[in-house]
Amino acid sequence: SAKAVAANIHLMADRMTSLALDDRLGGSNDVQLSMLQETRSTYEFYGLGIYGLDGTAQAVDGETYENLAETEWFALLQESDNLTIADPLVTDEYVGIPMGMPVKTDGETSAYLVGVYKYDMLSDVLGTIHIGQSGMALIINEKGKIVGHPMEEIVMQGRELTQFVSDVTWYLRNLLLVKTTDDVEDVLDV
Repeated sequence: SAKAVAANIHLMADRMTSLALDDRLGGSNDVQLSMLQETRSTYEFYGLGIYGLDGTAQAVDGETYENLAETEWFALLQESDNLTIADPLVTDEYVGIPMGMPVKTDGETSAYLVGVYKYDMLSDVLGTIHIGQSGMALIINEKGKIVGHPMEEIVMQGRELTQFVSDVTWYLRNLLLVKTTDDVEDVLDV
């Protein structure tokens, strides 16, 4: 259900909020890196990083951004000065869910903590939501791009909802033609 998706996202957000309050983030790079490694081994992260106010990496463990400033998402993280979730980070090997949180020192933002969660944290929940006999849940961003789907491959392809709907419609058309037409080779379009 939508409550399960919300609960999973809430769990990830709570972890990021707690991590951003960890005193070790204000320590040396070695202390920061140790904290990141410990956290990554405990939770479902591909990578964690601490970034300066300009978006450059200060300490990174695992797979995350080399330079946060080069992303569209960084401006939103700076502007909101609060927990921010980006569109999935898609690589050749994985899909991750980036979350960023400002790190505060004396009430002022001093750095940004960014974690890239393993996508299965979301896809597992989406896969359990069934709408009707064969429906499914998916998440669409403001541009119409599918950013959450039970099948990770759909997200990796960067498909937009309009293309996805068109492909499904074409598939159903061809399926109906196969079931109802004798000379299917003449009308089937693949």
